[in-house]
Amino acid sequence: MTARAQHAATLARRCELLELQAQLQRVTLAATFADFEARRSAFWLGALARAATSLWATPRVRWALLATIGQQLVLPLLRRLFSHH
Repeated sequence: MTARAQHAATLARRCELLELQAQLQRVTLAATFADFEARRSAFWLGALARAATSLWATPRVRWALLATIGQQLVLPLLRRLFSHH
């Protein structure tokens, strides 16, 4: 093998290794981004849960929510049960 052919083979091998390294970096970056997205979603869900918990702890909000649920669900049921048909 001539020096020129050996140099070309070395360059081809380096190029191949660089492509493999780039692919590995892309995969690693995609996995890191997916993990970041999952953590961000978990953070927002946690914040939403904390806000809902603090709202539920407020008696006025709790009463309004239960009254709304009662009005929408329980009263029609009671009307059907006690209607005189």
